[in-house]
Amino acid sequence: MFHVLEHLSEPHLLLQAVHPLLRDDGLLYAQVPNVASWQFLLLGERWSGVDIPRHLVHFRAEDLVEMVEQCGFHVLRRKFFSLRDNPTGLATSLWPGLEPMSRRVRQVAESAAGRLLKNALYFGLSAASLPFTVLEAACGAGSTVLIEAVKA
Repeated sequence: MFHVLEHLSEPHLLLQAVHPLLRDDGLLYAQVPNVASWQFLLLGERWSGVDIPRHLVHFRAEDLVEMVEQCGFHVLRRKFFSLRDNPTGLATSLWPGLEPMSRRVRQVAESAAGRLLKNALYFGLSAASLPFTVLEAACGAGSTVLIEAVKA
């Protein structure tokens, strides 16, 4: 479940429904934005992980672990870094108008050269965000938290 639970008003109900469907040796993976991240602490409401009104629930790692365990799982590990999500999330927070998918969804009118320039700037900003996002993740404060769990 990659970036699913934060979109549900009662995410524990999904976990309870998944529990009997998972084989005894099966693994549950769930990743959500981490409101205990340095990015959220620095950027507050401007952090892309807040994403109101699409995100209905906000998690810290301990909130996610507690909910997963209350639904009958045992957490094996936590991970605070996603190469796909952490650097690009910071880039999107710093310069929202560059994010390629939101430009497509909003059907922003732009020339081919303008689109190429914005995509290049977004890529550069994402690459420049990488050292910070690696550091925050190493300190257990990355902008995403992924848990790996098994049935308890």
